[in-house]
Amino acid sequence: MAVSQNIDFNVALGNLKQTYTKDLEDNRPAFSVLQELLPPNRDGIEVGDKLNIPVVLSHQGGESYGVSGSTANLRTPVAIEIKDAQTDQFEITQPVRMPFGMISKAQQSGKARFGDKARLLLLSGQVGAKRSLELSLLHGQVGLGKVSVVSAVTGAGPFSIDVTFTAQSWSDGVWGASDNLPYDFYSLITAGVKRNTGDCTVTAVDFANRKVTFQAPAAADLNTIQVNDVVFSAGAYSTTQMPGLMAIVSTVTGTLLNLPTSYSMWKAKQVVVNGPLTFGKIVSGISPAVSHGADGELTCLVSPKNWADLIKDLASARRLDSSYNEKTLKNGAQAIEYKYSGGKINVVLHPFMKDGEAVVIPVDNYFRVGSDPDPTMKLADLQLQVMSSTANVFEFRFWSASALIPNILGTSVYFSGITPNAS
Repeated sequence: MAVSQNIDFNVALGNLKQTYTKDLEDNRPAFSVLQELLPPNRDGIEVGDKLNIPVVLSHQGGESYGVSGSTANLRTPVAIEIKDAQTDQFEITQPVRMPFGMISKAQQSGKARFGDKARLLLLSGQVGAKRSLELSLLHGQVGLGKVSVVSAVTGAGPFSIDVTFTAQSWSDGVWGASDNLPYDFYSLITAGVKRNTGDCTVTAVDFANRKVTFQAPAAADLNTIQVNDVVFSAGAYSTTQMPGLMAIVSTVTGTLLNLPTSYSMWKAKQVVVNGPLTFGKIVSGISPAVSHGADGELTCLVSPKNWADLIKDLASARRLDSSYNEKTLKNGAQAIEYKYSGGKINVVLHPFMKDGEAVVIPVDNYFRVGSDPDPTMKLADLQLQVMSSTANVFEFRFWSASALIPNILGTSVYFSGITPNAS
């Protein structure tokens, strides 16, 4: 062994302490947008065996017309139709396992640790449970992305594949901090064939090229993935996951929440943008919804890229007024609010929105319901934790049971075909 002439980091490193910031910081984006927009069980709504919400689907009609003094027989009236939209709640369970030794050390003083048990559970379990819930509320039953290109499978176990997703179905927020998370691939959004048997886990994300690298222990879990396949969070497919907002507003055929979409008031208006999203396209797009009764305050959910386009659209149309200061020119906005004939549109940035989509909804017509709509670690005074019978591990569980249901859809608008500006 070589003899060192100097007392440097090579010979004395062990005598110096490692230091940390005072606490763990969560640098992941704030994503609980729908959970904040929609208060849980608003108006005291509770879920029994099923939740039924009455929906007014048509007007009373069949009135009769005549000149003064007419004695003609009256026309047979056409009754108003009020039917129940129905849903059950959908459960999400987020487990967190922590060894005895980790819990023991985390309970020591700040000299020996930089994060305590409560903080670790908050960062891991609660935030993870909220993320899963938000993805379900937004994209439940429609998937998180559509495959446009797949590479050859590489490796000798574990195996890897690069999957490029379409520009329309891509969301930077969905794939941010997704490392090691498990996913499933299906041939179709509904009634599709599952491509993988084991989990496909994320090992790398190329945001500039919309490319995600997945890994699996068996090549067969990857080499069957095809163009136009749809990716879901592992285990979240079909009836295991609630119909999310984007599933609800994009459904125009068949039955939705127990009601047929043949009723004009029980399907959202559909608008194909074909280009960047602008204020003019939003106002034009909501006009059919306004004709069906949309008024007051509307909320528009957009991706960060579409938010940037709307900011630029607003800035290009803005004229300088008396607030102009020659020393400092300020522009931009923390929030975007547009005026239309019936009220205002609040544009909300949602990091999980896909770049090819946007939606405008009257928030008051949507309800987030369930026996426990927000993730909890406690049910009926019982802590959701268990000690393993085979290992020195505690398992903590965050559990939620919820559903999303509207009482009208004709006043919502689903925008598709959006292509954000490159820069």
